[in-house]
Amino acid sequence: MKNKIQAFTLIELLITLAIFSVLMTIGVPGMNSFMVNNELTSRNNNLVTAMQYARSESIKLSDRVVLCASKNSQTAVPACATDADWIDGWVVFHDTNNDAVFSPGTDTLLKQFPSLAGNNLTLTTHVLRNGDPKTILGYISFGRPRGEPMDINGNNQSGVFVFCIPGDSSRIRGIMVHTSGRIYSSRDKDTLGSHISCPGPA
Repeated sequence: MKNKIQAFTLIELLITLAIFSVLMTIGVPGMNSFMVNNELTSRNNNLVTAMQYARSESIKLSDRVVLCASKNSQTAVPACATDADWIDGWVVFHDTNNDAVFSPGTDTLLKQFPSLAGNNLTLTTHVLRNGDPKTILGYISFGRPRGEPMDINGNNQSGVFVFCIPGDSSRIRGIMVHTSGRIYSSRDKDTLGSHISCPGPA
């Protein structure tokens, strides 16, 4: 009797392990995909928040407010980056001398956003002018009177920011900055235009 009970318990254990193995095979890829999608959405929303904040401050101050990429965004005196690698963090400041460079003692630092790098995800960001293949490097700013996106020379900076995983065109998050300054995100290529694409792996 004891041997029969032990055999039955062993069979139950083997069946349980087999079921668990099947569930893991099915569930783990799905969970990984869910986590990656959430990460992309979270990072996308973080940048949308930064843009909306910069624009609202520009309207409130009736002056230029800059959002720039920064490799040391959490320091007391952050510097704007000269390249387009926005993943390292961003800062928002009131650009009183209209040069898109944070100058301590002259400009007012309004908000600092930490780096989004890490978590085993490689993402790229691109900022492109509508109708112009030139990449906007380093910053986007909003000016008076209604918070329109414009560079320091008065050129409109409307365009698209793209968060993606290099080589994976199925997971793209785009942020459209309209000529009026309106900001919204989408995954729809018809809405965002041909600029919403992801380069291959580096």
